[in-house]
Amino acid sequence: MDEEPEGLSYETFSKMLGVSIPEANQNITHADFVAGVQSRIMGFECIEGKPHQLIRGARRTVFTVLVLLYLAIPLVLVPLWAWHEHNWWLLLGIIVSGIGTWIAARLGYSSKRQTSIGAFFLVAFLTSSIFLGLHSYLTFFLLSAWWGLMLFIVADKVEKEYAIQSLVENRDLFDQAIAQNKIRIVRKDDVA
Repeated sequence: MDEEPEGLSYETFSKMLGVSIPEANQNITHADFVAGVQSRIMGFECIEGKPHQLIRGARRTVFTVLVLLYLAIPLVLVPLWAWHEHNWWLLLGIIVSGIGTWIAARLGYSSKRQTSIGAFFLVAFLTSSIFLGLHSYLTFFLLSAWWGLMLFIVADKVEKEYAIQSLVENRDLFDQAIAQNKIRIVRKDDVA
């Protein structure tokens, strides 16, 4: 029996897409890409790596801070709050925040669902805080989940926006990404 490959080869991935990356990027100049992005008819998909690898300058710092907000802040604030309240059960808020982040990541390609889940957690948190009070476990855990979910959503949107801005502003980065088949140009009519 053949073993499963650890990763997809470029050829296999191209076949899965139904179009080769060079064909999708054929005859697209940086100026065409900039005009397409400005008219909102063109974008890109990362084929190799992640969009944050395309982010340059101060934008990279902003994106990193957003990632730290949803990853590291619960590791600091939740234990401090648990210590303040003398209630170590509140440490579960770290896990709940991680679950909120996981939910957002799972819904990453459906911004409507992300927004709906975020609105649900916010309404549930507000309702719980009104009826059960701010010191309720449920209220605290709903806030923790909402924090992880919303900050992941914000970081995800910022990552995509900053990557496209970096490609628009930096012709060399764009040319390098095209030459190395790291991105595939996507036109609005390509998206179903």
